[in-house]
Amino acid sequence: MFQRTTKAGLVEAINMGFGACEAAYAMDDGTAMEEVEFFGNTGTRLWVLAFNLTHNWEHYGNLVTYMRANGMVPPSSQGGM
Repeated sequence: MFQRTTKAGLVEAINMGFGACEAAYAMDDGTAMEEVEFFGNTGTRLWVLAFNLTHNWEHYGNLVTYMRANGMVPPSSQGGM
């Protein structure tokens, strides 16, 4: 694994992450309802993506706490969204 230390490198990494997510979420109804195993549980692909979404929001909540503790206003509180 390598570190990205420049703004351009970070933007590239973020765009790569968004690209991976777009590919994962792009599926038809039949694929979304396929059964898969996830952490020892069985559910649909759609269920796994819903789990991922809520898990991401949990991490965002952690970031909001960190930002506020450091005198920053999180993007979701800046308005204009």
